[in-house]
Amino acid sequence: MSALERLVTVQPAYDCIGVQPCVHGSDTCNPGTGRSHGRHNAELHMTVGGPDAEITLVIGTGWDLPSVPAHHRLARHDYYPRGRFVEFHTARPRYEGQDRREPQPDGTCKSWSGCYLAGGYTMADEPTRLLVAKGSDAVWAWLENLYNETQMDMAATALSAAEAVER
Repeated sequence: MSALERLVTVQPAYDCIGVQPCVHGSDTCNPGTGRSHGRHNAELHMTVGGPDAEITLVIGTGWDLPSVPAHHRLARHDYYPRGRFVEFHTARPRYEGQDRREPQPDGTCKSWSGCYLAGGYTMADEPTRLLVAKGSDAVWAWLENLYNETQMDMAATALSAAEAVER
């Protein structure tokens, strides 16, 4: 068993087209006008986290709210679950020139002094196939391997920066 924290969350679906008022409470979202947040099905988030990095796999479930018309749900039925993206939150940069962000109030980036965010959209395909074919243990192993690679990326970037200072 890994010493890394494992967390599974489900972000709820929403329908800002067929439902009023806006489910996000936004003053600029006008459901039914084409100027709304649109529709989104529920997302499954699987996160592996350690002291200085979090890696999250985001998977679209295909689970829609009852307010979404049947023809919208049926048109997408064969495509779920579908990998959406893999997101990296790190305390140190993974590559030279990576933009630093302020830690978010929602707890993203924990108590780190800075946060480096990156994502990969096509990276989510492989672990989603693993989830379907082999289950969650295979995905946890994949995420933990990616966490270890991320640690190596951060170390290599720090070494490269230190060498540049010495020159």
